[in-house]
Amino acid sequence: MQISLWLALVGAGTLISFTPGAGAISTMSNSLNSGFRRSIWGVLGQQAALIMHILIVALGVGVLVSSSPVVFNVIRYTGRHISCTWASDNSCTGRTWTGKK
Repeated sequence: MQISLWLALVGAGTLISFTPGAGAISTMSNSLNSGFRRSIWGVLGQQAALIMHILIVALGVGVLVSSSPVVFNVIRYTGRHISCTWASDNSCTGRTWTGKK
């Protein structure tokens, strides 16, 4: 690897590690709005999701999904169904952000 590419990678990694992610922003927002006792459930949920993600990667499910279009589509449509079932803002009605179909 060239030194310029390596330095760019280290610089980008350093910058990314100092910026808060979606989980940190969500945790800060929940704790400021609701307090520690309400926000701890969000933190625990994020940690449970992280553990599930690590297990999925460790089991090599990505290789299975990338090699099988059927498995990919089952996961994709199941995720959409769950998201639309839980959505409270009617975001899955087939309308675009302009309100038109």
